[in-house]
Amino acid sequence: TWDESVETDWCGDRSRPKIHVCPSSQVSRLVSCVCWLSLNPENDCELCDPDGFVITDGHSNTGGHQSGPGMLNISVSPTVSNCRFEGNVAQYRAGAMYIENASPTVTNCDFIGNNASAFGGAIAIIRDSSPLIVDSYFEENSATGGGAIEINREGTGGVVPTPVFVGCEFDSNSASWAGGAIYTMNSEDIMIDTTFESNVATGGPGGAINAQGGDLTYLNCEFLDNQTSAASAHGAAMNAMGSVLDFVNSTFEGNSATANGAALHVMVDTANVTLTNTTFSANTTSSGTGGAVHVGDDVT
Repeated sequence: TWDESVETDWCGDRSRPKIHVCPSSQVSRLVSCVCWLSLNPENDCELCDPDGFVITDGHSNTGGHQSGPGMLNISVSPTVSNCRFEGNVAQYRAGAMYIENASPTVTNCDFIGNNASAFGGAIAIIRDSSPLIVDSYFEENSATGGGAIEINREGTGGVVPTPVFVGCEFDSNSASWAGGAIYTMNSEDIMIDTTFESNVATGGPGGAINAQGGDLTYLNCEFLDNQTSAASAHGAAMNAMGSVLDFVNSTFEGNSATANGAALHVMVDTANVTLTNTTFSANTTSSGTGGAVHVGDDVT
């Protein structure tokens, strides 16, 4: 539940996330704009379901949690609606929202100008997590990998993340290494009616998306004017290594890479690519091969 008497600022504690949701039946401390629920996995959880909040200027740079200074979700699944996460900064990952072994529903939220030093400038989706993210907007978020989103199973065992994005927009996000919008690793992602536009990887591959492994589906998606800018950086829309990819009714237009695969670059023998009713137009590479698609010899 929400305590409206809590002021919407940091209250002097910049090391803790603004919203911390984890298993507990007792609110141990109210911090910042909403609530702090104690870590106690043996108890049931009383969930905070934020609606209409602005969550801004969260920092995780001085001890405590180094991820998710905007909202930290561990083993719980709140509903987050009509919220704006802006200018939150993480020491490690997930400037706005950290999701681990959790399945929150995020609807009609804006993620603007969040940053993480490592991965997932706005959101990190880790381990056995199945969030549903609907009609949400990601703009000018930044990180080393995955300027807006990191999706990562972590380790060689366990259940893979299975996020679903519907009707989302990724605009002008950036990674100083790979995956200007999304860095995904060993996960099962579904993207529906989602647009990736003007995202950039400045130091490596995957202007919009960089994928390693996983089973990834894109239905009615658009990849427009994404780019890689470093020398020998592949896949302006997507760089995929060993991933199973399925694109249906999707469009790749105006993407620009400095190396192979102006729109789509796929390598490693475990990879498989299926393209159904998918259009490639005006994609360019400045120094490589595959003005639209570059697929390795061992890819099916």
